[in-house]
Amino acid sequence: PSNRLAVAKVDASSVARHSDRFDLLFDPQTCGGLLLGMTERAATQMNTAIVNAELSPLIKIGTVNQPPSGDRWLQVL
Repeated sequence: PSNRLAVAKVDASSVARHSDRFDLLFDPQTCGGLLLGMTERAATQMNTAIVNAELSPLIKIGTVNQPPSGDRWLQVL
């Protein structure tokens, strides 16, 4: 329920607000940090824009590589 307190900060049309998907913004499993996947170059450009807007910088949490041969595609380090 506390996630719903953020609804006033969301810029959305009436149509969007009445969509079933709008509630996903406030679901505790999906509300929070934003996970982005992009190239290194795009990340650098995005981070520059974010820092210039005086927001918190991006934090890199991983790298996507070509999957290895075999049946294990995810490596946790």
